[in-house]
Amino acid sequence: MNPFKYSVADLAAKARAVRRRIIQLNAGSPAGGHTGADLSQVEILTALYFRILNCAPDRTNDPQRDIYIQSKGHAVGGYYCVLAEAGYFPTDWLPTYQHSDSHLPGHPVRQKTPGAN
Repeated sequence: MNPFKYSVADLAAKARAVRRRIIQLNAGSPAGGHTGADLSQVEILTALYFRILNCAPDRTNDPQRDIYIQSKGHAVGGYYCVLAEAGYFPTDWLPTYQHSDSHLPGHPVRQKTPGAN
């Protein structure tokens, strides 16, 4: 069960917050990120993580959870922002995106980023 079940209005507000995070994330990244790719998936990721998917930060090892596969590697910044908003890791990690020894590399790595399956 999804712990959020946001309304459409709440999803729209969350998507706006995620878009703001994406702009800040890429502005502070040493590699710059892929802002267009990140922004192109905001609505779908917001709907998935805040209303549809059967997953939660406290159930990352539950075999009954839904698993989202991010095959669009250059849009990982948007994915990270949604995961942070959903509580998979602290939003304080976002400014470390693409920095050395960050939990948030330029492409999703399951062993480095909580929530990236």
